[in-house]
Amino acid sequence: MKQNINGLKDLTNEVKVEVIRRRFLHEADAKPQLFHEIDVKRVRTEDWQIERYLTSNGSADEALNSLITALEWKKSFGLHERNHKYFPKEMFKIYSYEKPSVDKNGRLALWGRQRKYKNHPEFDQLFRQFMAYLIESVDRQAGNRGWTIVYMAKTGGITEILGNQYIDYYANGCQLFLNVDTPWIIRQNWKLVKNFQSTSFVHQIKHITRDELREQFNIDSIPKWLGGTRQTIYEDITEQMPTFHEIKHLDFNLE
Repeated sequence: MKQNINGLKDLTNEVKVEVIRRRFLHEADAKPQLFHEIDVKRVRTEDWQIERYLTSNGSADEALNSLITALEWKKSFGLHERNHKYFPKEMFKIYSYEKPSVDKNGRLALWGRQRKYKNHPEFDQLFRQFMAYLIESVDRQAGNRGWTIVYMAKTGGITEILGNQYIDYYANGCQLFLNVDTPWIIRQNWKLVKNFQSTSFVHQIKHITRDELREQFNIDSIPKWLGGTRQTIYEDITEQMPTFHEIKHLDFNLE
């Protein structure tokens, strides 16, 4: 959905925020089925939910349209209808889920690695829902500080994240994407691939070694599987969670 705003070019950011808020709330009142009440409330009460799009776009028109597009996606994707209990415990273990820690700049860091997950059509949508859930969760916690992603992949890695493009809906959220110990062939391919990516956070992506992680994090914030001293933390979340076969809404057969 596109909506044009005229005459905002010379206004201050503070005034633009209020004008965009008013225009968005008018849109939300007229078409409430397109937006979730949680997102509408956040736009109503949090300047950051508007400022993030103003900063990343060239005009107030584009900021409003980006805001509308992002919140329409959240509603249509059912983002707020899921919490950690929606997903089976295997998803957290496959992804090596870690509670976010903090980097040396005070930003929350979302950790993950490509360990046991294998692409399969039947699980593709659930994996995308899970990735969106993790991004939404860390974004809510981080606020206007933004967040860092640390990912260890042995194959595609970055293309898995870029492929879903969910990060683009969170303007100025991902401040840094560290891909750790990336195989040489992927690093070489990335030099070509990144030139054809339209996603806005491509310039935040860096390939580093696990030793270089210590430039960004204290050792007690780095998981053991990346050479730090931090224990993997997911047991307290997954202990009482059901398995794939026990979750009825997923409708997976035993095979």
